[in-house]
Amino acid sequence: MLIDPKGRDWNKYNGAYLVKPNLVELEDLLGRTIVNKDDEVANAGKEVMKQFNFKHLLITRGKDKRGSGSFSDP
Repeated sequence: MLIDPKGRDWNKYNGAYLVKPNLVELEDLLGRTIVNKDDEVANAGKEVMKQFNFKHLLITRGKDKRGSGSFSDP
């Protein structure tokens, strides 16, 4: 299942196959600003994957940084 998360309660998505938040949604979830740099986004993504047991996470990063960061559980 592909999930485009909304809100701050992501427990309902626990164990999802693929979750696709944007950077703002990720910041809202974590309650902090994430600098739009590769290592910052990667660290936040890994934290969320571990917390919610996601198989894959695709973070869209908007116009400030083209592209996205994707992470998979090996």
